[in-house]
Amino acid sequence: SRPRMPYSIGLLHSIPTIEAGSERAVLPIIPGQVPDPNLHFDGCRFHPRCPFADEKCISTPPPMLEVEPGHFAACHHTDRTNNVSQVQTAFDRFAAEYELEGAV
Repeated sequence: SRPRMPYSIGLLHSIPTIEAGSERAVLPIIPGQVPDPNLHFDGCRFHPRCPFADEKCISTPPPMLEVEPGHFAACHHTDRTNNVSQVQTAFDRFAAEYELEGAV
């Protein structure tokens, strides 16, 4: 109920809603391509599609951390994912930047 892995938060943020009064004019997206499950990654396999990805994410496997009792997340940035709305905003910015790069 309280995801702490950025990619999980991004997936949940991308679910369409049919609720009356929904403010979403556009369905949020996670930019990029889904990684090929047969490819090997030295670091986090979600780094190409994560707004928080940095060099550590590319080169080092994320540790499995217990973020709450019985709730685990494999991410270098769980300290930045406690506020879901801030993560959703980061994904929205990431998608906008990705769109701009693709338009050039």
